[in-house]
Amino acid sequence: MRAAAYAGEVMRETRKLILFLFLSFAIYSCTATVFGRGASAAPQQHRTQKPDEYGDVCWKREKEILRNFAIRLKNEARTNGYLIVYAGRRTPNLEEANNRGRRAKEHLIKLGVARERVVFIDGGFREQLTWEVWVVPEGAPPPVPTPTVEPYEVEIIAAPEKKPCPESSSIQK
Repeated sequence: MRAAAYAGEVMRETRKLILFLFLSFAIYSCTATVFGRGASAAPQQHRTQKPDEYGDVCWKREKEILRNFAIRLKNEARTNGYLIVYAGRRTPNLEEANNRGRRAKEHLIKLGVARERVVFIDGGFREQLTWEVWVVPEGAPPPVPTPTVEPYEVEIIAAPEKKPCPESSSIQK
């Protein structure tokens, strides 16, 4: 008889323990969500994005694009900016992508983006001069260049005359 009473007592205590654990978990889940420590308050996961791609634009227009890129990088502190520049099949020199990419990186730094958060990649060659602007979360793999023209297919041409930049009300002077 004593064994049966002992078994009954153990069952009651086990039920109390299970009820206590369940209520504790429920209360913790509610307070963690209310006070910002639960899953709903976790930082938003960023994904690698290519917010812009453009071709051969004038320096004034390029600065506008870079200014917008700098603003985005400043607003998303846990990201890095990648600039991939591809020279065109017909180019005035083989260093065109490299020269323009370095100039763009320096401009972003002048706009207040930390040097270590801006990465320039010479992407090789495509049919036309092309820029890819990427926003990459910390720890994510960098974007991979995708050239479409082999270096032996590139033709060196005389530097084209600089055309005036078209006036645009969205470009700040």
